[in-house]
Amino acid sequence: MAFNREYLPLGFNNESYREAPGENHRNLPVYTKYKQVPEHLLLELADEKHAVQRDKNGEIIRLFLYNDGTNPVNQLERRDDLWKNYFYKLERLSELKRTDEWKTGFYMMREIKIEDKQKYLDKNYIFDDIPELADRKRCLHCGSIIIVGNYKVFADEQGDEYIYCPNAPECDGTIIDWMDV
Repeated sequence: MAFNREYLPLGFNNESYREAPGENHRNLPVYTKYKQVPEHLLLELADEKHAVQRDKNGEIIRLFLYNDGTNPVNQLERRDDLWKNYFYKLERLSELKRTDEWKTGFYMMREIKIEDKQKYLDKNYIFDDIPELADRKRCLHCGSIIIVGNYKVFADEQGDEYIYCPNAPECDGTIIDWMDV
């Protein structure tokens, strides 16, 4: 998990979530999980050797990309070497491949690819007036006008499937949040 300057998961700035990492932050709606990040990359990105923390089995559980002295934002005068290193780390992080899992509330969600979207919608749409794939709706969560056929399906850890806004996982709107336009 990546943390911001407030030692919270990226995207969060509400300090009421600042509990012991490894406990409370796992219940936050963090939307990105990465595939098999190699240890050599984590060690390359770590600010210094002591910026890597390991568990009792030697697995990396936390690392710091920079500290107060190497963070280019904290310097009184511009330090091009620190900025160059900072952007190099962002570039390396951007190369990582995400999994198709994301977390919403307390559940890990896994995207399911649907071959026949109209058939799936006909079987699983919870309201009487089943839309056509070409229909347009407004998602109340993200405010976007969406094309119904671009919906996504996610399954939770129990195997229950949900029809989500095409903008998922950034938007957590489901079919109950779609209005006619």
